[in-house]
Amino acid sequence: MERYRYSILYHNYYDEAGIDELRSKIEALDDPGILLLCSLPDKFAGLRPPQGDSEKFVVAANVGKDIGGKLILVELLLRLYPDTPYAIFLHDKRSYQKHSGRWEKDGLFSIVSPEKFRRIGAAFDRDAGMGIACAAGHVRNEYLGSGNFATKNSELLTGMMKKYSIGDADLRFVAGTMFWIRTSLLRDFFSREDALAVRATLEAGNVLDQEQGTMTHCWERMLSWIALSAGCKLKEF
Repeated sequence: MERYRYSILYHNYYDEAGIDELRSKIEALDDPGILLLCSLPDKFAGLRPPQGDSEKFVVAANVGKDIGGKLILVELLLRLYPDTPYAIFLHDKRSYQKHSGRWEKDGLFSIVSPEKFRRIGAAFDRDAGMGIACAAGHVRNEYLGSGNFATKNSELLTGMMKKYSIGDADLRFVAGTMFWIRTSLLRDFFSREDALAVRATLEAGNVLDQEQGTMTHCWERMLSWIALSAGCKLKEF
């Protein structure tokens, strides 16, 4: 089986143009060591977009928004390509609730621009303690101390910290859930916790957390905490 150096775990929700846009970004990187794993909601079931030699697509029910799709792709990655050093989480973000939607998407996607892609890869190679990397300006910390968070998800997050033995030393997370992470960290965590069982706890449809907490938005935080709870560093680029 071919060995890859980078795996892009991409959830595409809106239309096929998102797949082509990402393929263009990958082509611009001019690196043969990139694997594309793509999840699609079931509305794409009849389209069956063609897959390239370094691509694999999966169609599933719309559960957990991009987080649910990414958990399926984590399972796929760890079953088929567990020795790929780096995983890169992306999705076709559209922020209809925000006037800054396009700007925000461009910032998050900059981690796969040719210049940043090379810088981030080199930084991981130099520093074995670096576990997660993201675009500058997208790290958040909602923790208020004493088990409380400045979010409607506070009670659920406190429960998840207990369940997964997450300490409160560093509870930052990458807002937008687009970042690089060492695959070994995913492998270690999801060897103990079944990624598909986690996905089954997420809400279906276009779930929001303005009024009440959701497991989907809690896992937006948890995917960063997997790296930080292992004592690894987070770096912005």
